[in-house]
Amino acid sequence: MEDRLSIREMFALCDIDASCDAPFPSHLASDSRDVTPGGAFVALEGERVDGHSYIGRAIENGAGLIIGRRGKCPPSLPVPCVELSDPERGLGELAARYVERVAPREVIAVTGSVGKTTTREAIRRVLGGRFRLHSAVRSFNTLIGCSLTILGMPLNAKILLLEFGASSMGEIRALTRLFRPTIALITGIAPVHLAGFGSLEGVLRAKMQIAESDRLRYFLYDSDSPLLQKAALRLPGLVRTFGVGRKNGDYRIGETLFQMENGAPVLSFDLKGPIGRCACKVGLWGEKLAMPAAMAIAVGNLAGLSMEDCGLALRSFTSLPGRGRVLSLPASGRNRFVVDDAYNANPASMRSSLETFAALRTAGKKFAVLGDMRELGGEEVCYHKELIPVINTLDAAIFVGSLWKRAFLESGVFGEFKEPGEFKEKENKHGRWRFVEKWRDAVEALRVNTDWEGLLIKGSNSLGLENVAGWVSHAPEYVDG
Repeated sequence: MEDRLSIREMFALCDIDASCDAPFPSHLASDSRDVTPGGAFVALEGERVDGHSYIGRAIENGAGLIIGRRGKCPPSLPVPCVELSDPERGLGELAARYVERVAPREVIAVTGSVGKTTTREAIRRVLGGRFRLHSAVRSFNTLIGCSLTILGMPLNAKILLLEFGASSMGEIRALTRLFRPTIALITGIAPVHLAGFGSLEGVLRAKMQIAESDRLRYFLYDSDSPLLQKAALRLPGLVRTFGVGRKNGDYRIGETLFQMENGAPVLSFDLKGPIGRCACKVGLWGEKLAMPAAMAIAVGNLAGLSMEDCGLALRSFTSLPGRGRVLSLPASGRNRFVVDDAYNANPASMRSSLETFAALRTAGKKFAVLGDMRELGGEEVCYHKELIPVINTLDAAIFVGSLWKRAFLESGVFGEFKEPGEFKEKENKHGRWRFVEKWRDAVEALRVNTDWEGLLIKGSNSLGLENVAGWVSHAPEYVDG
């Protein structure tokens, strides 16, 4: 069997004429900087940037195919070009047809308020060594992201692994109807994107749309969540449900132990399934991440693998960049480390990461750079205020944005602010709390305050705190200082 359809054959799936018999690229990108030699560049129109303006740069980077909106692509390009009336919608429909053409045995889709990317990657580790599996290499969980992932799938793939994300009602339903999962997972429900969902119950309704697939056979969920437990009971009888949790569930997480060993995180736990059990040891940040690992083992078990083999497959699994990855700083001459948890933040994940960090035994001080938790709706300040007690156990913190400042001010715990945003000196001894607007300001604050052994970095993705993690771990003048 050929590994790829031709460009002509691919677009013919949607009755689109593309007069090119070259193989359809195995890599597609909507950012010209991510284009690989021979890959496809998809020009999309965003609110601030029009991808059609970067077609020339994509070709310079080696693009072998351009896909854009009809009438917006330059004429006489040196590579094949296919124009669609609506590129985003058109690629979604094309990806759906291509899934039907490849017909993988399983389409696994992961969603949830927390841990979905880590869960997806853990599943890839468990199944990838045994099956012809195709999955995104990054958090491509939107319609365009899933479509680009699918269109790069080889014809001989047996398992397609996707991640479904959403910030408003109906997005997961659209993905579910297009790509029709056979196995669906919900990693958990938490107050995330409340501006779009309205309430925790709204989050639940949005996530449960993943179970509307007409091909669904297995549904896995966080059985410690009463909301998810009730929702799972309402699914049709033809769908087999499997709960994963500490208190309840078909796959029961036993005693967990998290510790740092030689500067690296180590999470150990036992998992008991319907038939069998295993001991799991992974390099993940904190006890909460036993859930993604346990879900991956459960999926592998349902796919026919023993729980022991699934646990062994995760032995080398470590936290992903921005999701609890621990960076050691040996060049500093001290036993220092950075916890890069900067990809995103919500009240549940922020509390988990803070409590894990605060509980660590260190010889030196523990600092944190904490960005605002955004998209939480009208109660956003309250969610920040609830975390002040655990933050107060740290030696110092730098807060990026405006919500933390409002939370501390409204709490009344540390006194009033004085301009330009610091607490009264008697309430903020030695500058223990520092409030800044941008990630670059946090870097400047760290330049003059290096008296820490451990540094936690976490906040909403839009704040760019991954730049702080990169600067701390690579800047010689800081690491050596």
